[in-house]
Amino acid sequence: MTPKTWLLCFAAAGLVSPSRPAPCDRRYLGSWEYRQAAGAGFDAEGERLELTCSGGSMRGVYFGLERAGEHGLFYTLVEMKDLSIAPDGALAFLVPERELFSKRPRNFEEICQKKVTWAGVTRDTLVMRGRLERGNLYLTCTSTAGLCPDKVMMFRKGSW
Repeated sequence: MTPKTWLLCFAAAGLVSPSRPAPCDRRYLGSWEYRQAAGAGFDAEGERLELTCSGGSMRGVYFGLERAGEHGLFYTLVEMKDLSIAPDGALAFLVPERELFSKRPRNFEEICQKKVTWAGVTRDTLVMRGRLERGNLYLTCTSTAGLCPDKVMMFRKGSW
């Protein structure tokens, strides 16, 4: 487990204060899911955003997939950084360095208790920017290492 994960474990236990969050925008709150196109359909599982509001501040976590070709599929769970809502309603955040796991963690507690198997780390940051359109969340993803699942990702509210 990396030092950043230990910090998240302490934050989840209430032992350290997380970074300053953005003011809430209730339109964005909830669980959002993106499924990558696969053949004539879509992947069975996808990336997920969970945006919450507590005490007037918005926070977010990113449940990601990392496709590693012949090495398989790995899962990530990380707190969003620099989450912001622009005056025009645009959402922006960073998906920082992520630890890779062999199965999808349900929450940070599973990681802290080592209930999921660590499989490495990716140091690339995903830069996400977008807005709501017709009830869906469209995010443009950019990354120095080219690790975005897609350039434009359409997230639907709830599960697919």
